[in-house]
Amino acid sequence: MTPVSDYDLIVKIFKKVKFQEDGHWIWTGNKSDNYGMLWSENVRLGAVHRILYKLIVGCIPYRYDLDHLCRTTLCINVLDHIEAVTRSTNVRRGNTRRLRKICKRGHPLTPDNIIFIGSRWDRRCVICYNAYEKARGHAR
Repeated sequence: MTPVSDYDLIVKIFKKVKFQEDGHWIWTGNKSDNYGMLWSENVRLGAVHRILYKLIVGCIPYRYDLDHLCRTTLCINVLDHIEAVTRSTNVRRGNTRRLRKICKRGHPLTPDNIIFIGSRWDRRCVICYNAYEKARGHAR
């Protein structure tokens, strides 16, 4: 892979950004899990907001996450919309799903109707999860 200067990388990034009046810098290039991803010569360099943060702001402190204060994951405005915070702060700020009292299909999210799934312990509605598993042929 050919080395790329910081300047060339910033130019490459900003060619794929839509600047909005509200201050968002929206990434229009490749995406993964609704985050902008930067590629060079078929090699994934990483999440655009993380790369740009390192280039413009500086190093991301050890064990810190970048929090999208605007809650728009495709925004890469590292000057005003993204902040380096601890994981617990990022989770506390962003995990509004945990405050919901009903799931997206209207089932009550009571202690009896909640299941935690995956390595990130995502909270799910048991009724919806069982219906999903049954549809996949993995009924419990």
